[in-house]
Amino acid sequence: AISQFNKVILINNSTAMAYNALGAVYYMLLNFEQANIAWSKSLAIKPTALTFSNLGTVLFFMQRFENSAEMYLQGAELSPLDPTVWGNLGDAFKYSENSTQKAKVAYKKGLDLAKKNAVINDKDPSLQAQISRYYSELTQCDQAKKHQKIVLNNNVHDPYIYYDLA
Repeated sequence: AISQFNKVILINNSTAMAYNALGAVYYMLLNFEQANIAWSKSLAIKPTALTFSNLGTVLFFMQRFENSAEMYLQGAELSPLDPTVWGNLGDAFKYSENSTQKAKVAYKKGLDLAKKNAVINDKDPSLQAQISRYYSELTQCDQAKKHQKIVLNNNVHDPYIYYDLA
């Protein structure tokens, strides 16, 4: 896939989509430095919330937490109603220096948005797992356990959901 995306880039080096897809391939191969480069090029061409989030994630795994938080902040500006972006921002702040309070604010925003989404479908295990995680991050353990039980009673097999419950 890398060679195909590089061919597309050779034909048209101003296609953000090709750089974004190339970043995803490098990320899946755990080549975070190359993913960082590809997603940075994609953002330079066309900034999107998804690409900011992707870059925030790869920077997080590179332990560049302040840079990660900046990417998530920019993603949140473009997609302010996405609870995942706010939770990811909370994670980046959690590991950044002197940002504990900022992390709590981000987790609270993610929680509020996830709860609003759950009004539409309160049985959605992904949303319930998110809600559980954000309550846990805010040290509201009883609420976290309540939502965790909802998820576990649904016989879910999605690993991302278990990540939120961990």
